Amino acid sequence: MAAVEHVVADAGAFLRGAPLQDFGKNVYTIKEVVSEIRDKETRRRLAVLPYQLHFKQPFPEYVKLGRCSASCP
Repeated sequence: MAAVEHVVADAGAFLRGAPLQDFGKNVYTIKEVVSEIRDKETRRRLAVLPYQLHFKQPFPEYVKLGRCSASCP
């Protein structure tokens, strides 16, 4: 049974092959995350996910655009 109602996934979750359906009932991401995925194995997994992937865009007021600190590469 899923632990929470909604899960928001980034590219790392897909690259690691995380079983997102075990964490939440509804899995969300943005199209830009999927376009970041370039390796064939992960793209194949994305094509046959055992759950429906929902695409949403966050409202601009909820997106915090930060500046890179001195520790950034």
